[in-house]
Amino acid sequence: MRKALSPLSCGCGNPENSVPQSQPNSAFLGFTQKHRSTDWVRLTFLSHTSGKSIPSHDHEWAMISRLLTGNYVSRTRTREFEILSGEALYSPSCYEHRDVIGKTGARFLCIEISPQLLEDNGIKFSAPTDHKHLRNEACIYASDRLLSAFLRDADSMELDCLAAELFATLHPGKEHNISQSLFATLVERLTTDLSGDLKLAELAILFDVHPTTLTRQFRRKLGMSIGEFRQRVRARISIQEVMQDNAPLAQIAIGNGYADQSHMTRDFIRRFKTTPAKIRRRIRIPEIP
Repeated sequence: MRKALSPLSCGCGNPENSVPQSQPNSAFLGFTQKHRSTDWVRLTFLSHTSGKSIPSHDHEWAMISRLLTGNYVSRTRTREFEILSGEALYSPSCYEHRDVIGKTGARFLCIEISPQLLEDNGIKFSAPTDHKHLRNEACIYASDRLLSAFLRDADSMELDCLAAELFATLHPGKEHNISQSLFATLVERLTTDLSGDLKLAELAILFDVHPTTLTRQFRRKLGMSIGEFRQRVRARISIQEVMQDNAPLAQIAIGNGYADQSHMTRDFIRRFKTTPAKIRRRIRIPEIP
């Protein structure tokens, strides 16, 4: 009998199932070390400390299981996949399978992909309909970028952009080119609108293209994701304001789309190897009489 398991949104039943961070999922499904959800992707670090057999189950959303350490075997009714460290497996939504974790355990990054990303704004984006062993360089590299952003608590826009890029590696499909004038409009929007609630879906609708087309062409032209470009603009404007403005640091952070001052501080440490407060103390901005 097939079981509907729920470490993330396993099973095609209740999508509201969730797991508290750093709490055991169930008798079958390891331990959740970190979890994050956006509009289009759910990311979870999942670990098994020892070997075990996971009963037959499916997932509500399509999932890419990126194996970080260890090994495991995934079995469908007709196929068997042995996944080694550094490789990944794509599982379509509602597709029954069972897994056997290797004797030494395993650690995963589980990447669930929203159905909206498969068909958004009336533009159909085909997805694999069967399990797929992912070993190609483009897919692994894309999942590495998403993993890095997840670890440093990147904002939702960047995670959605990187998820769209990753999914595009599964099925490149056909795409139409975005004109230079529209691309310039996109860059201007990203440069002037630093609000924390700007979404990739809004940009896709604005330019009437699928999100995967938008993200893929943006990286092709500028060598980075839409989310990373926006974060660089945010950091550049913020450091200028920290040096040239006497406004409170918390006000500068919120005004430029950071969640709070500590979020801006973490970004400054990553990019500039120092904090906004230290920069301001060195500059010693004079008070305006």
